[in-house]
Amino acid sequence: KIDNIIYDDGTNDIINTKSKSFLTKSLGSFLYDKDNMTVGFNSTFRFEDVSYFSEEAKKSS
Repeated sequence: KIDNIIYDDGTNDIINTKSKSFLTKSLGSFLYDKDNMTVGFNSTFRFEDVSYFSEEAKKSS
């Protein structure tokens, strides 16, 4: 057990409640979501891409 880190059995997400970020597996890849931004990694955690939910989020990162 780690402070501020929880595992959601229903969605298989690893959630950091302190920073409001989470790591999830989707279609064989891993997605890290934080602050309106998603960073994608392949199954070996090699970087794939970054997506932003808004232009404002893109400017602030």
